[in-house]
Amino acid sequence: MSFRLFSQLCIGGLLLGAVSGCSSDSDDNSGSGGNVEGCNIMVSPSDNDTEKLQTAFVNAKSGQTVCMTKGTYTITNLITVGATPGLTIRGVGDTPDDVLLDFTGQTEGDDGMLATGDDITIENFSVRNTRGNGIVVSGATGVVFRKIKVTWDESKTENGAYAVYPTKSKDVLVEDCEVVGASDAGIYLGQSENAILRRNTAYGNVIGIEVENTTGAEIYDNVTYDNTTGIFIPLLPNLQRKESALTIIRDNQIYENNRGNFGDKNTVVSFLPPGVGIILLNSDKVRVFGNTIKDQKSTAVGIVGQATMDEVTGMMSTDTETDGYPEEIYIHGNTYENIGGMPAGILATLGVASLEEVVWDGSERSPGSAKLCLGESDLPTFRDFGGLDGVGNPDLHSTDATPHTCTLPDLEPVTLP
Repeated sequence: MSFRLFSQLCIGGLLLGAVSGCSSDSDDNSGSGGNVEGCNIMVSPSDNDTEKLQTAFVNAKSGQTVCMTKGTYTITNLITVGATPGLTIRGVGDTPDDVLLDFTGQTEGDDGMLATGDDITIENFSVRNTRGNGIVVSGATGVVFRKIKVTWDESKTENGAYAVYPTKSKDVLVEDCEVVGASDAGIYLGQSENAILRRNTAYGNVIGIEVENTTGAEIYDNVTYDNTTGIFIPLLPNLQRKESALTIIRDNQIYENNRGNFGDKNTVVSFLPPGVGIILLNSDKVRVFGNTIKDQKSTAVGIVGQATMDEVTGMMSTDTETDGYPEEIYIHGNTYENIGGMPAGILATLGVASLEEVVWDGSERSPGSAKLCLGESDLPTFRDFGGLDGVGNPDLHSTDATPHTCTLPDLEPVTLP
């Protein structure tokens, strides 16, 4: 029986009671070997894990918990969770490694798992080697990723773009996750609103953590290392949401993000220079403080506007609704160590052998409009390379941080319902 037909029959109730795992009873224990507290539907590894998991999600009712017992599940197709609200998907084990969804043999669909329901919680299991993105939640209000591990065996271009991927969502929490090998961003939050990303570990990706075209995000207590870029906060043109603002980046450990860029050559991400801890592109009202940033070959923090990005990528933006100037950025109270000794990518073309801790392309709408502040004392080392004219011409650069000796008000911490 085909996977699609099986699901249709389950939906229609035609096979209820005839196939293990198709029951809609709230205490279904198909293949579980027994009840587990807090679990409404139990799934265990079987001879057709794809079909069995998909059936569980088809039958799950609003507010129920689908649990996966310990073991390895061999998955060959995209698992769709659908729009069932209030659903929890949980691995039953001591660590995420105890429950593994292995997509190494995936033959259909690109992504691993796709969910669209509100108030969804996805927690405590691992996903390996999806053909495309790892776990996607799209268009939902109330999203929790907790103790999820998404990996690819090697860091290579053919991997999925994103590992943990909430998008077009609101009230998002991503915590205690581990992501490895994404060809774009390990943790990607896109076109969303009101989010907290905390205590995650990202390594072996092109970007460790990316928050794109999003308003109201707080990123703290994360560890990003051995990526091309540690944290990327862009406002990209030609997307539905036209704002990236109110972002707090604090108390993170960001180090050794010097990996060669293995992003798809047809994407903006492939142009990010290796060796940068944090990149801010066109984003407004950003606060960067309390972070430890060290052993970055290019720079600790790079601030870039759209004109520079257009020139670097050759992808000229015609989106007049997207503001291409980063403004109201306050960088202060960070710890820097061993920064800028071997600039790479576009930063290697500036004409200097080493770079400072904060590098800005000088993009602003009018003199002083950027409102870039570096604090009132203990300023980081700084370079304004004066836009495209300063590429390869250090005489046009300025390393005087005095014009940026200022402060900006703190942003309100993000709170979730």
